[in-house]
Amino acid sequence: MTATRKLFTIAMLAFVAVAVVTAVAKQNSPPVSTSSPDVAAAPNPTNGIVAAFYHGNVRCPTCQNIERYAHDAITQNFADELASGDIQWKTTNYEAPANQPDAERYEIFSSTVVLIRMVDGKPADWRNLNRVWEFVGDEQAFQQYVAEQTREMLET
Repeated sequence: MTATRKLFTIAMLAFVAVAVVTAVAKQNSPPVSTSSPDVAAAPNPTNGIVAAFYHGNVRCPTCQNIERYAHDAITQNFADELASGDIQWKTTNYEAPANQPDAERYEIFSSTVVLIRMVDGKPADWRNLNRVWEFVGDEQAFQQYVAEQTREMLET
């Protein structure tokens, strides 16, 4: 066996060993999640907008960024509306059995932000802001997108 071939074989064996150790470590570690639990289920406003972050059972760092960026966009751009109750922020696990109707109604299949217009206590209109995934690498563009969509929803 040539020296190059031996070196290649050792490198491949090391790679396989690292891959196996990594896979075992991932199986034995708990899923990544945020430290904060879901926002308590406050009643939806009779009239107004619910800005809802929907997440799954496993909350990866990217999903956590989506939640944080969206929350910041809402709180920084709509403080008066939050204070008056015209906008309400919610965080909800769409994979929880009780939330399956929302997941189906709002076409949720991964972490996302949904804006829901409430009229007389019932959802009248909604927008799934699934483009948040396009902007997750650019916090400023992400927040601008969420703020624009929320502003449009308030004005219609």
